[in-house]
Amino acid sequence: MRAEAGNVSQVFVSFQGEGLHAGRRQLFVRLGGCPLRCRYCDTPDSLVPVAECRILGPDGLERRPNPLSIGALDEVVTRLAEVAPPLHAIALTGGEPLLQADFLVAWLAVRATTLPVLLETAGILPARLRRVLPWAAIVSLDVKCPSNTGERARWEEHEACLAAAVAAGRDLYVKVPVPVPTGVLGGQAEVQTISGKPARLKIPPLTQNGQVFRLKGYGMPTVGKTDEKGDLYARVEAQLPTRLSTEERGHWEALAKLIEAAAKKHSAA
Repeated sequence: MRAEAGNVSQVFVSFQGEGLHAGRRQLFVRLGGCPLRCRYCDTPDSLVPVAECRILGPDGLERRPNPLSIGALDEVVTRLAEVAPPLHAIALTGGEPLLQADFLVAWLAVRATTLPVLLETAGILPARLRRVLPWAAIVSLDVKCPSNTGERARWEEHEACLAAAVAAGRDLYVKVPVPVPTGVLGGQAEVQTISGKPARLKIPPLTQNGQVFRLKGYGMPTVGKTDEKGDLYARVEAQLPTRLSTEERGHWEALAKLIEAAAKKHSAA
């Protein structure tokens, strides 16, 4: 069924901060609503549909009531794309944009801009992903490890989404949320694989945000050779705390002082 309007929380131009395309200038269309409640969510304002769409352009902030029609969204996106070149892609994000798959398909099928589309998704709605894939050049699939999210495991949904994106020939990479202490001190993280079973990734001490690891033999099966598999590349995304207790804040402040003192000592040497 064609959806003539959708809930869009924000439209703006900024630099992509995650994944293999970090640092590239993109036009973001953020949709409202998400079925998940991850502990580390960095966009809590988009968990539910919102009353108005905030559009940040060269003339400042513009507000429009939701739901936003296909025509209204396309007018906004086209206008921002014309005044903000060069752009790498249109990034569809949320919330979970696939909750509004019908609206996305209806808009993408008639949009005026020809920029590639990057879809950011939690990878839990495979049927809806398949409907949007013909218009998405890049899929950024944020695997939700239950040890980090506090949500139930969704390995089967992740597997189906990974398989659909790879079968469609889309660019695909896996982001692995890693708590800051694990990145600094070292440890392990769960990585979703195409088989649906998580693999253990060893995180060395002082692992940097954005660092990419190769998991040999955990990728897609080679065509015609079911016993032969390629490699899977996982990019580390530092998972920052969203709230601190008084005791935790005290420890972070003490650590900050130690780092500052060490930096001063190094610069004076």
